Amino acid sequence: MLNHFIMHQNNIQKAIIYNAKKFSGSTPYVNHSSMALVRYMMSKSPADFEGFSEQQIRESLYNAEKKKYIKKIIRSSDKKKVVSIQLTRKGKKLFQECRIEDIKLARSGKWDGEWRIIIFDVPQKANYDREFLRNKLKTLGFFRIQHSAWVYPYDCMDEIELVIEYYKLSKYVLKFTAPLKRDGELIEHFRKKGLKL
Repeated sequence: MLNHFIMHQNNIQKAIIYNAKKFSGSTPYVNHSSMALVRYMMSKSPADFEGFSEQQIRESLYNAEKKKYIKKIIRSSDKKKVVSIQLTRKGKKLFQECRIEDIKLARSGKWDGEWRIIIFDVPQKANYDREFLRNKLKTLGFFRIQHSAWVYPYDCMDEIELVIEYYKLSKYVLKFTAPLKRDGELIEHFRKKGLKL
């Protein structure tokens, strides 16, 4: 996620950001203490925080607030302090980065015989974004059939749309689904990568 977090902090931070998004606008816990929030989050999303101590989560929560990824909203209700957490604008941006980083494409299931094809022509002024898109497609398991044309066998258009929208590349990218003739080499390539076509 972010280079300045070591690995275990990285995972806690991500869980906090995801849960802040999930709980945003709700009333997660009563009692103005970080420990109350930590226990609430752990009880509502135990899998997200598995393997981490309350202290580690509390410290990461503190860091997330200090770095302005989240903010606590405190209000009174029946003589109790009710606190909820919300993502800040910076936190929402980080949330989107986390989603992009966490994208995984289907690698099994009944294949419909059609290919998901991505073609792009990104101008030189957006070179950084073009390189990101190219690297992301490669990392996700796409196969390049021409300079800026990539294919994948399983449905992944929603995931790719998320990537394209995040980097504001929609007007430079064409995506469609179609059968390809003479696709034996493609099928063989993906089978070697462990996909069951």
